[in-house]
Amino acid sequence: MIEEVSVEVGATVSIPCLYEPSHKNLVKYLCKGMDWSSCSVEIETNSKSSSPEGLYTISDDPDQGVFTVTIKSQKEGTQTYWCAVEMGFWTPDAKTYFQLLGSKGEYSINIRFYSKTHGKPGWCELGHCKEPQDGFIEGSQYSIDARKQGVFVVTMKDLEMESSGWYIFFQGKLNMPIHLTVAVNPTTTNTGKFKSSHSLSFMQT
Repeated sequence: MIEEVSVEVGATVSIPCLYEPSHKNLVKYLCKGMDWSSCSVEIETNSKSSSPEGLYTISDDPDQGVFTVTIKSQKEGTQTYWCAVEMGFWTPDAKTYFQLLGSKGEYSINIRFYSKTHGKPGWCELGHCKEPQDGFIEGSQYSIDARKQGVFVVTMKDLEMESSGWYIFFQGKLNMPIHLTVAVNPTTTNTGKFKSSHSLSFMQT
């Protein structure tokens, strides 16, 4: 479950929201606000209207059991959002929250998951997981830090626009899909590569 996402002000970030197979045909939505009871619905899957100024987009992939929300960071500071599934009358909506931290410096993505799975951790691009990675994916360098017991940190460097897409963190039988979006950053080099890096944190209990 994603708990905190840091992003540079003016950039966009995509958040994968997982849901149960039984929720496949239900409406999904993004809600903004510190308290669930008073949060405001920003965008939902059954609405054809787009959010003002393209601040939010939402898409659902029922086959994968995940809907994705894209948020454009507008200002510095922390904002609380909720990924939610509309359950209908008499049943509370299913929900999980995450916090978006807008900053003017480098940005990172912190993700935690809980599992009793054991095995060697790995990182790959969706569709190419059977190919040897050797620390590089499409020209971008990555590393996995497993020095702290039960915590895995995946760091990707030298990102390019082509680095955007779905990735998989795996350990034993566990597969965790992560969507990475590389947006235009003013601190680029002449080669079009990004000076900033993305850090993805995983926790096992």
